[in-house]
Amino acid sequence: RHGPGNNLFFMIRDPHGDPVELSAEIERMPRGMAPRLWPAEERTLNLWGPGWIRD
Repeated sequence: RHGPGNNLFFMIRDPHGDPVELSAEIERMPRGMAPRLWPAEERTLNLWGPGWIRD
């Protein structure tokens, strides 16, 4: 899941080797909701641990 939108995602490479991201279930914020900051910290940059597939 991506942190700020809490959406599911899956990364694959197309036949040309270009990365493609598929995603679903992004959270929608109601009108009038105050914006929030997403801090650039180690815990927020890698919420789910190391990736399974590496180049």
